[in-house]
Amino acid sequence: MSDMSRESVCPQKGSPKEWGNFSEIGTNSAVGRISSEWFSDVSALVRKQIFHDTATPEVLEGVQLYNPDSFWGLFKRIGAVHELIGVYGQLLLNPRGHDALLNGALDRLNPAFAYLAKFGERPAAVYIWCVVAKKRGAMLQAALMKQLQDQHGMPYYASLATQDSFRIGKQIGFQPVKPTDDRIGGLFKLPDTLPVLRSALAERPVTTKVVETAAEFSHVFALRAATFVAEQDCPINEEFDGNDFSAQHIVAYVGDAPAAAIRVRYFHSFAKWERFCILPRFRKSSVRDEILSAAEEIVRRKGFNQIYFQAEAGLGAFWERRGFRRRGERVVRFSGREYGEFIKAIAASTNAITLEDDPLVLNRVEGKWHKPGILDRSSERLGA
Repeated sequence: MSDMSRESVCPQKGSPKEWGNFSEIGTNSAVGRISSEWFSDVSALVRKQIFHDTATPEVLEGVQLYNPDSFWGLFKRIGAVHELIGVYGQLLLNPRGHDALLNGALDRLNPAFAYLAKFGERPAAVYIWCVVAKKRGAMLQAALMKQLQDQHGMPYYASLATQDSFRIGKQIGFQPVKPTDDRIGGLFKLPDTLPVLRSALAERPVTTKVVETAAEFSHVFALRAATFVAEQDCPINEEFDGNDFSAQHIVAYVGDAPAAAIRVRYFHSFAKWERFCILPRFRKSSVRDEILSAAEEIVRRKGFNQIYFQAEAGLGAFWERRGFRRRGERVVRFSGREYGEFIKAIAASTNAITLEDDPLVLNRVEGKWHKPGILDRSSERLGA
């Protein structure tokens, strides 16, 4: 980015050139830098959906003029024009700014430029200043997944200033910097850095795993926000429906980039697959088959012989090719879409987990029953 002029990264508001500079994340939706002409819209969004006690439009625009990587917009194209429907704003802090944030010297409503990294300069830390979106609770995960790839490896902070941001921030893994920060308005930090997304996908290995850590949870939530919230306009409260912390999640990576995810819940005689998503760039790759095969194997290993799935209308043929069959004619309607019920009979694994297994096997990490876990080592220590 350092060899680009400010004019080249911030073309005229609403122009075809501006849209051409954006990164499309779905049909008629894109994310891109916000030019100065948009800042009356930015201010209106921020003040309407967060609160009135925010930085002034002049301060917001001044920060963007100082470093055009500070503000990114979510845009929706309607015919030949596009409009701003969401905003992601960040303070890109230099080492002095990072220290000032942690010791309370940084004025978050009017940050001094002396604390900010210059355009093209790698920041020491990132403070997520504001995230708002029309008609939705958040576009946080989608915006981060799509636009923060050049900031891989940096610490991320945010002040979770509203009830919605506090809830969503906790969901994606933000943790208080100090015990006294564990409140609305406190300073929070991501426990792990965001994944890097590269355009070159060739020869990068695909791996699948059961989610084990807060960072991996944040990857799953980001994938689903990018797919269902940003791309399909699903309301955030319907996408994150209260079942996430009682379910099993499987995530697929291409190299170190999160690419796909699926949620599994277990009932009396069947497993229910849910929230299957895959980023557009990976939809014609092997990722789709690898994560579904991994999810099926885990269900089999748990001893289940049926998988239930609600497939969106028009996608039934895909699931039938994978061995599913339509179960009756009932139509399920939610989040503005229609779904059919599908079922797949599978052979339970001959190596399914049972009560006859070594008790320590039953204590091991989900999906890694073949690998001795931390409690195996604990048992060895006690027996020594």
